Amino acid sequence: MSLKSFIRDKVKINSFLEKRGLRLITAEGYQRMQYPARSVFLKNTLDALRASKKTTTPHLNALLEEIADAVVTFPAESYWQNILDAENQEETILAKIVKRAGAKLLSLYNFHKFQHYPHHEFLETVREVQQAGADLEVIYNRLSDDNSRLAFDNMFRSRLTYPFFPNTLESVFPMPVSLETMQAAQDVVKKGMPDFPTLQGATRNERDFFLLTTWLLEQYRIPGRCEVADGDVVFDVGGCFGETAIYFSRFCGNAGKVFTFEPHAYFFSHLKHNVVNFPAIQPVNVGLGSEPAEITMSFNAKTSCATITTIDRFVESSNLQRVDFIKMDIEGIERDALKGATNTLKKMRPKLAISVYHLPDDIRVISHLIFDIYGDDCEFYMKNVTNTYSETILFVVPKILC
Repeated sequence: MSLKSFIRDKVKINSFLEKRGLRLITAEGYQRMQYPARSVFLKNTLDALRASKKTTTPHLNALLEEIADAVVTFPAESYWQNILDAENQEETILAKIVKRAGAKLLSLYNFHKFQHYPHHEFLETVREVQQAGADLEVIYNRLSDDNSRLAFDNMFRSRLTYPFFPNTLESVFPMPVSLETMQAAQDVVKKGMPDFPTLQGATRNERDFFLLTTWLLEQYRIPGRCEVADGDVVFDVGGCFGETAIYFSRFCGNAGKVFTFEPHAYFFSHLKHNVVNFPAIQPVNVGLGSEPAEITMSFNAKTSCATITTIDRFVESSNLQRVDFIKMDIEGIERDALKGATNTLKKMRPKLAISVYHLPDDIRVISHLIFDIYGDDCEFYMKNVTNTYSETILFVVPKILC
């Protein structure tokens, strides 16, 4: 059987590749997929945006008009190539062989991401705008500065247009991080930083990403407004490899304390190793939610049993008298962890840095949840350091700390 014949036998080749986390794709085959059908999807996008404009409020209407104008001028002929170019597998021997047969390799993760996820994000975001436009307008007006409002706009721009501009969003819309700032930070990543931790267990790509987002662009800090101070007690919820705990320990010093919560056994084993030389950091092998539970969790194809507790229970059992700063990035479970922290938030009123990008309604649900507890006695900010909707953080500062 010739190489090209073998490549055309999708069942055989993809069965072989999927065991290795890969997927074969051709431009022609991709275009024939049920989703997305380019012309149909483009029409549906415009129809949905126009319908949404009838149900939303002034700022969102203007934002949707801007998005619709961008989609109308979108260069449709480059759509498929943008997706196929989004991941470079071409340097591997297998990819070079496949390329000679007129095909390309994507990782399974990105295959499903590009095939399904943008469509899901788009539909869910359209539904959110249509059904909750008035609430979203309230949240937008609640934000305390122009940078926060730009981050809000960017979240909706990128969610509604990512299928069309997967690599070129910054050329279409104003971005929260300037290209010059991003390029300067990426240059530092390439050279490396001597004081950045080695992070046992993290891949080179993961380590570079943490260096860029957490340390250089400081996604969990708004200087002078919402940041960890010397002597603070910090909850780092979603410890991963320990990168954020180490970052926070630089600010709280040895007079402070960073409790870093990581429920997954694989990540926790590396986290413990990575923070061993930082006396202010205390690793905690539990997850945080709305109520205690024992669960099985899977992340990045790694499965682990995990214990879940609540922030309120942990604060009480640890006899903590204060919590000054809470950061959360726990893959869409943030709202549950906040529900389990109600007493702590009411009594101790910590500063908050909460991820609001995992679910399309995160910004609305989480903002209202916090506002119901803190009321008007706080300031809201948003920050985004990736120029897409990912890594968008909502900051909350009780006014007594301003």
